[in-house]
Amino acid sequence: MEPTRGNSPTKDIATVEYSKKNMKGSRITLHAFNRIDNQAVHNANETEIKKEFFPVSILKSSQNDFVFNLRNIYQRYSISRELGIDPLEIDEVDLSFTQSIPKTVSTEKEYLQLEDFFEGNNNQILISGASGNENDAFCHYILQQWAKGKLWDDRFDVVFFISLKHLKDIPEKQNLIASLVQFSFAEKQKQVELMTFERYLKDNRKDRLLLVIEGGQEDFTQGRALEFLELLVNYPYWVLSTSSSNAPQVNADRILECNGFSVQSISSVIDQLCSKHSKEINTAIHSIPALLSIVHNPVILKIVCLVFEEGYLEFKPNLTLTEVYLACASYFENQALKDLNKRRALPLTFKDSEICALLEQLDADAWQDLQQSPSSLKVEVHNRQYLFFIHAFQFGSSNFNLVSREFLAARHLSRLIKAHPKEAKDIIAEQKFNPNFQKIFRFVAGLLKKDGDALNYFLEILAVPKDHVSLYSNLMIMGCLEELDLTDRKYTNHFCAIEFWCRQLLNPGYWPLIKDALIDTLTLNPKVAKITVLPILLRAVHHQDRQIAKDAIEVLAALQIDSEIADSILYKALASNDVEMRQAVIDGYSRAKMNNSQIENVIVLIGGLLSDPNSLIALRTVELLNRVGHYAPKWAVTWLASGLAHPSSQVREASVNALRKLGKRISPDSLNILEKIFTSQNLYSNSKLFK
Repeated sequence: MEPTRGNSPTKDIATVEYSKKNMKGSRITLHAFNRIDNQAVHNANETEIKKEFFPVSILKSSQNDFVFNLRNIYQRYSISRELGIDPLEIDEVDLSFTQSIPKTVSTEKEYLQLEDFFEGNNNQILISGASGNENDAFCHYILQQWAKGKLWDDRFDVVFFISLKHLKDIPEKQNLIASLVQFSFAEKQKQVELMTFERYLKDNRKDRLLLVIEGGQEDFTQGRALEFLELLVNYPYWVLSTSSSNAPQVNADRILECNGFSVQSISSVIDQLCSKHSKEINTAIHSIPALLSIVHNPVILKIVCLVFEEGYLEFKPNLTLTEVYLACASYFENQALKDLNKRRALPLTFKDSEICALLEQLDADAWQDLQQSPSSLKVEVHNRQYLFFIHAFQFGSSNFNLVSREFLAARHLSRLIKAHPKEAKDIIAEQKFNPNFQKIFRFVAGLLKKDGDALNYFLEILAVPKDHVSLYSNLMIMGCLEELDLTDRKYTNHFCAIEFWCRQLLNPGYWPLIKDALIDTLTLNPKVAKITVLPILLRAVHHQDRQIAKDAIEVLAALQIDSEIADSILYKALASNDVEMRQAVIDGYSRAKMNNSQIENVIVLIGGLLSDPNSLIALRTVELLNRVGHYAPKWAVTWLASGLAHPSSQVREASVNALRKLGKRISPDSLNILEKIFTSQNLYSNSKLFK
């Protein structure tokens, strides 16, 4: 099993694999019909519709042409077909998943098949990932497998697909979830008459329905996305995919990270996709770190294979991510222009200048999407031409738009640096401390590689430190130098600068200066933090200067470094009789930037402090749970309940207020159970705690 991404505690969920002997259903032949039910198979004529392993359960009176149409639509979902290559038998390869869980003493690994995701009352599944793109592919895979009767066919009568990119298209007064279902279907199938979602719910049980939701990059803390999340608690079963940055905003029974293809499967997939150069592509991908880091994503792997096969990418040992994305972009831009004229009676023709304008508009749109504001770099393009092009680029034979937003935005920013350097400087200065822009800046460095003046100007902007400690700027420049394949003396100097500042942790004179810089900076790069600062922190916690030892505990908690030794130290600090050390852990966790699994782990670790005899410690614990608890309300509510029995009235009151707030984020059934527990144990006189 592959190492998991990020620094969260994980259990491995083994691979998804099906064979024909395990498929549910039977081989049957259905004759032409208008409706599928118990009386549907009759009056055979010359036209026969053959379904391989079509599930017998579909021949029930409750399953009509509506559900049959859904299955037909979903069976046509195929990433490889959309990429213009032969369909890939994805059933025979492994998809790698890891499950984020609170850390326990046991290190035993849990292996789980996809079909068992809902076992153990885990009804609401969150799929997170580094970019969200492999998760979108996974959603389509679920729909396809259910439609073929290979997945959850006995559990769910119907599966509805929702894409949250349509949120902006739904009028305020319409039923949000029903409208999203209709929009998502309309995009894929305009010709089929579908029963309305609302009517289906009226006639069928919710516990036999599954929602598969493509969350994309939606921010669930505001707007229609927050409204959608609040409505989602009314549906018992769903699978939601989203990016890792947005995952902590979603409460789910089981949190999974889709790592895409396992290493063992990558070679198998390449052999299936490539007829000319499979051996060379396998060698290149496994020997070039930049390539191996991205091809776990099913979409990217297929794209990389395609551009290698078509000669857009050359085999060389020092290949960078920028060069890979440039080749992919070039291929798909050409392909989009070809697709424009496939079904047109009068082919469109473009001058070179018009093509450049189309590409610049594509990049500008990606930049505006990330920046949430337009650029002053004007692009002259005919609206009608651009609409044709963008449709071919996004919905034709390419899926490059799924994985290229940061690259397209970087292309726009690199042009902006050359055309409007002052505006670019202001933008970079504003965004360079934003972790979501780190990948963009690496691409910008790669795109400016052949323009020395522009590259130096860009690196000079990055070199301006966030403060006089300069940790952050050194980290960013290291990433850019890696993309430029310049890991020479300059790179070494920047790494040494980081190590220098980390060593100052043990210097009482530097400590107040360095502590905040470490927390603010190294949370962006846990890998560097683990290499440079962890060994020093492990020494600092035992420092004879009590203030250094206490602050080292705070930094260790704030950085959330994935280390069993670090976890052991924090656990001992929480269990100690030293009030200041317990307080330092709470302070560190309060400053930490945590993902969903890390939040759950922290809640488990600090939950016991709600019964701490020191009312200040208990109160700070309630405050922390109140702040992070909405990311994992079921965990937080469980611990906050114990705060209702604390001797301090201040702690009890704070617990009640936190529970009222978090109670809105959990299901009605959970609320009723919780209220009964509180009432039966006389923990609080008002059983209507969450009204």
